[in-house]
Amino acid sequence: MKSTTYAIAATLLAGAAFAAGDHDPDTLRVALLPDENAATVIQDNEPLAAHLEETLGRDIDLIVTTDYSSMIEAMRFGRIDVAYFGPASYTIAKDRMDGSDLDIEPFAARISGGSTTYQAVLIANAEAGISSIADIEGSGVDVAFGDQASTSSHFAPKYTMLLEDVATGEDYNENFTGAHDAVARNVELGNAQVGGLSRPIFERLVERGTVNPDNLVILGYSADIPQYPWVMRTDMTQELQDSIRNAFLDLEPGTEVGDAVLGPFKADGFAAITDADYDIIRDIRSNPTDPKRGDAAMTLAQTNTPQTADTILAADRKGRRRLLLQIGGIVAIIVLCLWLTGMLDGGRLADGLPAIGTLFAEMVPPDFNGSSQ
Repeated sequence: MKSTTYAIAATLLAGAAFAAGDHDPDTLRVALLPDENAATVIQDNEPLAAHLEETLGRDIDLIVTTDYSSMIEAMRFGRIDVAYFGPASYTIAKDRMDGSDLDIEPFAARISGGSTTYQAVLIANAEAGISSIADIEGSGVDVAFGDQASTSSHFAPKYTMLLEDVATGEDYNENFTGAHDAVARNVELGNAQVGGLSRPIFERLVERGTVNPDNLVILGYSADIPQYPWVMRTDMTQELQDSIRNAFLDLEPGTEVGDAVLGPFKADGFAAITDADYDIIRDIRSNPTDPKRGDAAMTLAQTNTPQTADTILAADRKGRRRLLLQIGGIVAIIVLCLWLTGMLDGGRLADGLPAIGTLFAEMVPPDFNGSSQ
């Protein structure tokens, strides 16, 4: 089985379009969102890779991109074949591919509790003194989101707060952590007082013991959101498209293969879906002037119009560059402080390196012969 983790970089995104219907790769590249640690995502989905290899009769590469924008761009330039998108990131990818030679379509979505919808959850640190969304108004607290192109860790929780007249910049400061699990951990640690993330992912983090629910308060849930879509390129051969679709739709809970594949998704199966199922996400992004949603909808409209798909991705990249600059600045300050205090002494460091090497050699590998049972 070929299951690998890739950090999709800009240098990989200069691909050529394929003629419709003739793309039939020996190795199918299946991309998964970086909602959690990449190693965890890969490990959880090894049964899926094995199932697809067995069913499709070809190698499978599991890919976890560095962030949502990388996954969108990788799909846009034909560097991946099948992808598990978030609802909003799928619509952004679809928008960006409009008019190009390459197109994508959703074909399956997770079923849970008989439904193909899910929710976002808003959580708060238990010591932050916030017990409801209304408490955020005028508080100036830090609210953690995941990726800027995330549905349940950005658009949905932000929209849920807007419906209660709680807006970014006015009532809270927004911070993007990149992933759902990072949101939960930062809120638990108090680095942010409030956070928004996928409810299924939050419940999985609690179940695994990644976060302690006693340290958190649930403020509320979003309205129902269409589930994450499985998406594939439409330029693949019809036979391959049908085989991929059936490989997902034919999975049954209660079977060894079905339980192994569906378990990490907390799914009862996968159901067929179409692009039209995600029109509600487009509505949230484009914000029609729905009087029932009033000023809240208009506020969201000003920040998340269809034209801002490029802006969202650019902001994502800008955020990563800013983070690298911050890390570089911190390292430079540490080096400067060591130099000013005389602790950064090249000669002393060179003299001490042999001793450090000797100490390391004595420690690795560890010797447990003298330890007690």
